[in-house]
Amino acid sequence: MLDDAGMFRVIACGGQGKGHTCANRADGDLQCWGLVYLADGKGFYRTEDAGRRDVRPGDAFFLLPGQGHSYGSEGDNCWKEKWLLFEGSLMDQLYAGGTVREWNLPARNVRRFGMDNLFSELLSLSAAGYSTSARPVRMAALAIISATATVLTTPVPDAVGDSPVAAVLEEMRAAVGRPFFDFQQSARQSGCSVTHLRRLFKSYTGQSPVAYFNALKLATARNALLSTGKSIRQIAIDLGFSDEAYFRRVFRRAEGMPASEYRKRFGMYR
Repeated sequence: MLDDAGMFRVIACGGQGKGHTCANRADGDLQCWGLVYLADGKGFYRTEDAGRRDVRPGDAFFLLPGQGHSYGSEGDNCWKEKWLLFEGSLMDQLYAGGTVREWNLPARNVRRFGMDNLFSELLSLSAAGYSTSARPVRMAALAIISATATVLTTPVPDAVGDSPVAAVLEEMRAAVGRPFFDFQQSARQSGCSVTHLRRLFKSYTGQSPVAYFNALKLATARNALLSTGKSIRQIAIDLGFSDEAYFRRVFRRAEGMPASEYRKRFGMYR
């Protein structure tokens, strides 16, 4: 796939030093796709369809082609951004599949996927004179996009706060390699009844605990297929599937294509 510029092509990338307060990008639009990662500070971005969204350190957001937008810091807030411009049918697939939509939610806390290191690698390659079509540049860029897409498909709700749901979400992320998640044990630890905690969980996430945990597994599988060279069998084992064939059936039912085809079409490994 990396040899197919129509599937994915890096146009440019850049970043700003710590403590820089950037001017707001007002009434801009792009003819390509963009991704902005806020490494430090806080601010906002706004589009006609999304309205205004707050952005915090560690968040990232996509900019859609042809969609007017503005973003940046407010007041005396710091804004340290790193950015990537790209194009290709890969993003058309993510858009068609619903990962990125017009209302364009921010990917919260994408930093936990090593975004700072990924951007450091990408910018170092660019500074060393690698062209945007070089394989290492495209691999680093795809890893950045993959991490952001993973967060968007299993978002952590903004308003969880100190709710017992916050602890459950953390436990789920830590337990993604287990066959099942023991929600009843989480309820006992939180001091809530199973029924009450399940109701809270669904009000925050829009999904049942089982559906959310399964979505988290699938998001982790997609990320592994896109950004690692692990075999499908190893990915299945890492996610707690004792039967590789069952994992393949689950993935195909959810994504509409086999895991091998998903990697072939969108992954960075041949």
